[in-house]
Amino acid sequence: MAFAVDTWFALRIDFISLGVNAVTSTFCIIYSSQAETREERVFTMMLLTYMLLLQEFALWSVRYFTWIEKRMVSVDRCLKILEIP
Repeated sequence: MAFAVDTWFALRIDFISLGVNAVTSTFCIIYSSQAETREERVFTMMLLTYMLLLQEFALWSVRYFTWIEKRMVSVDRCLKILEIP
């Protein structure tokens, strides 16, 4: 069950990240063509780089939290077995 939820949520995160990356890329293209100084161009490229890392970080956090949930369910089951007389 947790694998299905992980896969479902990862797919949704991909689509959300795709939308955010598209908006950010459009902003970077428009803003870099209007940038007058080198610092402004560097800022737009840094923004683009960090936004590309957003998807990787979001997927990593989802997989990590589902892994923790699986481990907690195992511990909870062990504790319930110990309570059975």
